[in-house]
Amino acid sequence: ENFSRCQPGMSYEDVIAILGPPTGEIAGVQVGAANASAFVWRAGLVGHAHLAFQNGILSSKTQFGL
Repeated sequence: ENFSRCQPGMSYEDVIAILGPPTGEIAGVQVGAANASAFVWRAGLVGHAHLAFQNGILSSKTQFGL
């Protein structure tokens, strides 16, 4: 349910307020003033969500087993 509440265009801080802190960072890159990062949230044995951010704004999300 909380995963569904996270929508592209939301800030990283807004996503954290819904999901809590991520359980890990998948990737992060900084090019000049621009940055991109992807994080994982794990739930249970197999459930997980991957959310990607560009300049602190949610750009895409995927999930498995939630």
